[in-house]
Amino acid sequence: MNPGSTLDCTPIEDTVTMAHVALPKLPQGDEFEEYVSAYFQCGGFYIDRKLIERGEDEVLELDIIATAYQKDQVPDSQLLEIKSGKWGFADIFKVKGWMVYLQLSDGKFIVREGRKTLDFFINKSKPLGITVIPISDLDATAEALKPFTTLDACAGYEVQLWRFAYWTERQLIKRLYASKKKDHAVKRYNALAEYFHLVNNKTFFTENIIERVEELYETFQRFPNISAKCANEAIGNSFDREYEALPKEIYEETYYINATLMTWLCRAS
Repeated sequence: MNPGSTLDCTPIEDTVTMAHVALPKLPQGDEFEEYVSAYFQCGGFYIDRKLIERGEDEVLELDIIATAYQKDQVPDSQLLEIKSGKWGFADIFKVKGWMVYLQLSDGKFIVREGRKTLDFFINKSKPLGITVIPISDLDATAEALKPFTTLDACAGYEVQLWRFAYWTERQLIKRLYASKKKDHAVKRYNALAEYFHLVNNKTFFTENIIERVEELYETFQRFPNISAKCANEAIGNSFDREYEALPKEIYEETYYINATLMTWLCRAS
């Protein structure tokens, strides 16, 4: 699979045109994390990404937690730490500390840059419950991750679609926090940022599954009809009023005027 992906969407109608979006052939940083996440997502895992535990200060930020859900089995989670740049034992020991904190026995340390003494690092990491996986040749990513996933059941285009989905999610979150910082008087940005944090982060760090469900429901109760409230503020209404539906103009723009986007034939190549 070509790691440099281009999503080519050809519109059925001529009323809408869209520029191509191309991700780099050699992903770095966040894009490499998204690249690896896409393979594990297609390989049978549920993916939690960019998890932050807040305290008086940020306690930790995790790259990826990959969880396998199998029938009649306890969910099996593992920590994935992704490095596209330089790395060493300090990074591996940090991963072990996170594993202890999260009570996880399985960790994967996935790196782009190789080391002359790579076998030494691999052997020293095994007793810690950490598997070092080098991916210096991106064309061989599927082969490198095959022993740890069920990638054989995944079509190649699915990996690319998940990669674009993660990229889109990151851009939207980035835009949300930039808007929150820029427009302090706009209440929807603060509400959405807090809502995202509670759903994505706080519930994850709630260990008891029953308490986790309660956290989700309490978040729903705290932000009732949040889409309707945000949409109404966007057209000049008060955010603090109670709304049960989206404004007609926003509903029509979302589901009718832009509905052509839903009929596009997308080819991932």
